[in-house]
Amino acid sequence: MHPLVLRDALREIQRRLKSLRGKMISNNLLLAVTGCVGSGKSYFCTFLRADAEVILHVPIIYLPFDLWINKETREAEKYANRFFLSDLIEAVRCIKAGNQFLIPRYDIMKTIGKLENTSKPMGQELIWNNKAFLPYRGEQNIKQLSGAMDFYVDSTTGCLYSLFPTTIGCCYLMDGTLVAPQEVRYLYDLRIYVDAPWAVRVARMIRRFNRREVFGATQKSMGDYVGFLVKEARECADEEIRLQIDDEIMRVESIPDTISNYLDLAYLRWLTELPETPDWVDSEQVEEAMREYLDHLKVVHDAETISRFRRELIVLMESKHLLALPGVDQHLVQLNAILH
Repeated sequence: MHPLVLRDALREIQRRLKSLRGKMISNNLLLAVTGCVGSGKSYFCTFLRADAEVILHVPIIYLPFDLWINKETREAEKYANRFFLSDLIEAVRCIKAGNQFLIPRYDIMKTIGKLENTSKPMGQELIWNNKAFLPYRGEQNIKQLSGAMDFYVDSTTGCLYSLFPTTIGCCYLMDGTLVAPQEVRYLYDLRIYVDAPWAVRVARMIRRFNRREVFGATQKSMGDYVGFLVKEARECADEEIRLQIDDEIMRVESIPDTISNYLDLAYLRWLTELPETPDWVDSEQVEEAMREYLDHLKVVHDAETISRFRRELIVLMESKHLLALPGVDQHLVQLNAILH
């Protein structure tokens, strides 16, 4: 399928969601948004969730793939082995069958490590995905996932999981790099692949770090954080993630959607000119992405969108922190000329 821009993709998704409403009488709906790191998946999901809740008349249970990160195998040679992928596959099967399922909590385990009380008799054992789990009776002020009811601990690994009950008539949205592996992709009611130019992806990686949008806490420097993601993408992740693309998946082309995002690219171009900056992206790729956004901006005729861009531009022009970006005046003048 030819890639769609955001507005056209959402219009097509709205049409498909309306046709899926009848299935919720006896089934759960399962949606997947996948794509490479920095492609704009989670941003796209904010629009999809809002539309789905209005059209389907139910709260959307949102499950980011980062929950399945395996802390012990973060450096595995194969990208898929860096996650509890078997648990994700089984969870997808359970969702479609309406059965209870468990989801690992990397967001919690990232900081607390293994739970040591798994050997104590804490209640009735639960067998799921050929593994034994015991109810968690420790600290109870841990934030629960929407739709989940209890905490369980893997008796072998000491990892904390959230238990989701048997349900029918719910809608689950899976968001992440490998949420639609071949074993279960046929179970999804709608699959979407979001893509973006490499320079845009790197700029988003930097933004995610600088604005503390990182999943969980991190003590890494920007160079370490972005360097790890770039290395991961080049060596294994991108190739494995793109295996999810087939003729049935809807493809979305993601470009900078705000003026602030455009300035992220300007910041990246400035970084590429510094002698100590790692080889993440070359300046020509960044400049091409910047030109693409400006060309897109010139043909925007929607009054609401133009008004939103103008309001954002006014706010940015009053933001003192932008003075740290060399040549920012030129960028603001260029944007102002297009929008006015």
